[in-house]
Amino acid sequence: MTRDEFIEKYSGKHYGDAKSLENKLAEIAGAAFDAMFKEATPVDGVKAAVTVDMTNANADITYTAKAYGTDGNSISVTHVDPAGNDQPLVVTVSGKDITVSLKTGSGGAIESTAAEVKAAVDAHAEASELVTVAVEGGGAGVVNALAKATLTGGVNVTEGIIGSAAFDATNFYVKISEQVWKKVAHAGL
Repeated sequence: MTRDEFIEKYSGKHYGDAKSLENKLAEIAGAAFDAMFKEATPVDGVKAAVTVDMTNANADITYTAKAYGTDGNSISVTHVDPAGNDQPLVVTVSGKDITVSLKTGSGGAIESTAAEVKAAVDAHAEASELVTVAVEGGGAGVVNALAKATLTGGVNVTEGIIGSAAFDATNFYVKISEQVWKKVAHAGL
């Protein structure tokens, strides 16, 4: 629950009797405790990614979800050999599926380099909203066709506002950013 949602839910209402107000205040206290303290080891948010290992040097490409969390695990990337002469490099997106139709030369061989693929994905409005692209070396290597590869490893952060506390059997944690919890050093009892 965001701060604004919290305020909207719990303010501006008239409670006719003291018992109703007391019950609402108890509910607010419980919600505040739940937002501030967790009794489990918290988990940092992680972005889903996939590294495509190409056969040529300086041609590997890593696609990383823009957003943290498990939603990135449903993004996929496919490199298509258009099987024709003098075909342009074209990026298309359908939902969370990114398709890169690779550039070919006059003889029909693929000519797209990793750097060119990166530039094309970066320039595509929908694709660049889904992923960032990193290339091996300078990205001068020619890429290969690639069957559908799905990003993996995305993890949702344990909920809590910045400054929230969490604790498990042995450690204390503080949420220091939207996606990161930090273990706080402490002396044993």
